[in-house]
Amino acid sequence: MSEPESADLLSVGCECAANCGEDVLVTAAEYAAAHREADYVLVRPRHPVKAGSRGSRVVGETDRYSVIAEGWALTDDEVPPRDRARLAELKAQAFFTVSCQCAPCEAGSLADAAQVQITLDEWDRLRDRRLVMTGHATDGSSELERNERFVVVGD
Repeated sequence: MSEPESADLLSVGCECAANCGEDVLVTAAEYAAAHREADYVLVRPRHPVKAGSRGSRVVGETDRYSVIAEGWALTDDEVPPRDRARLAELKAQAFFTVSCQCAPCEAGSLADAAQVQITLDEWDRLRDRRLVMTGHATDGSSELERNERFVVVGD
């Protein structure tokens, strides 16, 4: 695979555990692929990550960035019975962010796109749906679900 042209690269913040404040250069497609799972983070090569219960592993890497699975997306059978209630509580209450999928946010720079807050339970249920930040345009699409944080729209 050839290296992308510098004009195709976007500068986004490194998501490492050290909160380094450095930038990572990626294409829009690379950014989207790096965030296809809830526990994936995009970091500069060799930057520290916050490993979950299953540790962490590199799931993609170039000389510009690494995609790390932090190991938080656990299934019930991977969690000891004594910890299942706590995991269920975390999945229902702990937020992470995904990019808003309204037309203006998707057309703009990914670094400036609005972020939708979502729980792991919501993500498990809605990961294949289009999520738009509440208050952003749904572009005439049918509204399937709404809450104070996001709208689920059908295409």
